[in-house]
Parts: sequence; C-alpha cells; structure tokens
Amino acid sequence: MHLVYLQLSRRTPYGSLFARVNYGYRFLTKGTQGEIDFYPKIKSGIYGYLNYGYSQSDIFPRHRAGAELYGRLMASTEGSLGIRYLYFGPTSTVTIYTGSLGLYKGNYYFSLRPYITPNSTSFSRSIGLLVRRYFNDADTYISLKGSVGFTPDERSVILSTGENGKDIYFLKSQNLGVGWQYAATTQFVFTLTFDATHQELSFSPGEYVYDYSLSTGIKYIF
Repeated sequence: MHLVYLQLSRRTPYGSLFARVNYGYRFLTKGTQGEIDFYPKIKSGIYGYLNYGYSQSDIFPRHRAGAELYGRLMASTEGSLGIRYLYFGPTSTVTIYTGSLGLYKGNYYFSLRPYITPNSTSFSRSIGLLVRRYFNDADTYISLKGSVGFTPDERSVILSTGENGKDIYFLKSQNLGVGWQYAATTQFVFTLTFDATHQELSFSPGEYVYDYSLSTGIKYIF
C-alpha cells in the first residue's frame, strides 16, 4: 500500500490555507483525492479548522469533510471540539466526533485527542497521545505518539477503506509511532516518520496482524 501527496500552503491575513492532492495505490488499484484545509483566524486565542476532500476512487471516501474550533483555555493550554464526516456511498456514511487538549511546557508539546464514532447499535471510541520536543525552531522537533482504538485521521488506514469502508472504523487497534522533522535551511524542511500498528482484521474479527508504515517528505518554503 502506497500513499503520496503533493501539498501547497499559504499564510493569509485570514488564516492558513492548504491544497493537497493524494495519490493511493493498494492491491493493484490506483486512485486520487483532492483536499483543502483552512485554519481561519476568528479572534485572539480562537481559530478554526475546515476540511473538504473529494475522490471518485474506491480506495478513498467519495466525500470527506471536517470542522473544529480551537481556543485558549489557560496559560500554555488549548482545547478544541470538532466533527468529521465521511461519505462512501448512499448507504455508507461515517460521522466522527473529536476534540483535543493541548499543553505547551517549555520545549515540549503534549496533545490528547479522543474519537467517538457512533453507529445504529453502539459506538467506537479511541484515544491518542502525542508528545513533541522542539529544538531550535518550530520546524525542528522529534515526536512520539501512541493510540488505542481506531484513529480515523490516520491516512494509512483511511486509504485501506473502500465503498463499504465504514466497517473499519469499529475495529480495534493499538498504534505506536515516532517522527522527526528538521529545518535544514530557511527553505528546506525534511520529515521522517515510522508507525507500527496492531490491527484487528475486518474480515476476521478477533484476529490481529501487525502492519508498519514508513513516511518521508520534503517541504520547500518560498
């Protein structure tokens, strides 16, 4: 399974805007998805997140949307509440409720994020923790993350869904990942991440496999 994306971002007086094209290849099936992210500035200490994505490929949701509101709670802390929506077909949709609690402590950043995904009979829940240690600037850091339960914003898992992909959101999993980002110059930033996941099989509930993902990228600032 491979995923490549090309992203262009720009800071504006109204907030940061991101345009992204995702290309996926899985089990001899290819597909693309277009996405837009916008982080609007609302007022001092409050900003938002808006997302929309579209694809005609079976390995991505047909429509993907998200919204979240972030606000400063106390000194060095912030919280958020948000929602995600995925449309795979007329009878297959997923609504996910989420939020976050973040803390800045010296050179460290801690973030706790839950996901709650209801269905007609019950609901799926998961929680993830991110710890990031910054160095010379905001673009240079190492990170450690872990989660229990299905975390629906993981691109590598979203790629494994299909038209009836909503079922995967109710599987059990445990994930551990490490990441590194380095600003080599004022224009070039390099990223490298590794993730290991203990994932329940969609076609055999109660049976698990390990999957591993390696990601790398280059950011050019102009």
